[in-house]
Amino acid sequence: MRKPLMIGVAALALVLLSSSVRGGEPPHLAVGPGAPAVFHGDGAAEVGIAKESGVGVVQLDCPQCTGNVVLRSDGQEGLLVNEIGPYRGKRWFDLHADSRTTALTVTATGRWTLTVGGTDLAGVRADQAAGAGDDVVFLTRPVRSAAVAHSGEGNFVVHSVELATGRVNLAVNRIGAFAETVDLRGPVLLQVRSAGRWSVHAS
Repeated sequence: MRKPLMIGVAALALVLLSSSVRGGEPPHLAVGPGAPAVFHGDGAAEVGIAKESGVGVVQLDCPQCTGNVVLRSDGQEGLLVNEIGPYRGKRWFDLHADSRTTALTVTATGRWTLTVGGTDLAGVRADQAAGAGDDVVFLTRPVRSAAVAHSGEGNFVVHSVELATGRVNLAVNRIGAFAETVDLRGPVLLQVRSAGRWSVHAS
């Protein structure tokens, strides 16, 4: 049975009932009404969060990191990021209604910043988006397909969540350069995994 999704067009507010970091430097927390929570650390650390149910988006910035950069959730998604060297990107978590993340664990060599929010942290576009690296993007217009392109050499993976049905689809799963038209039913939330430049032009 497909598990229900908790997602909406409006931003999902992050409610920080408590916060903590174990390991590394203590966090510097910046949060205001409707604002995401920002944690700064160095090396390995566990960031404790408390949030309302619903889809979350996390951005990890580790520009000077060396070696493995790993981000894990204690929710259903588990491993969110597993890269080598400097990293900057966004991932979604708590996609299903019965998933509730209470901690995110960073393993890295170097200073990093972790920004945790709801879908308001995703880039909001009408029907076109472009970028480089991992990202989460919300396309707001009703669309039926999209021209998707990728110029990197590594894995290129695009997952989509149709807001009308809550269905999660694997839209693209390729290695290397890619340029094709794929089915994409919007409004839609996209998660892009890429080491190169990419673009999505929906219609």
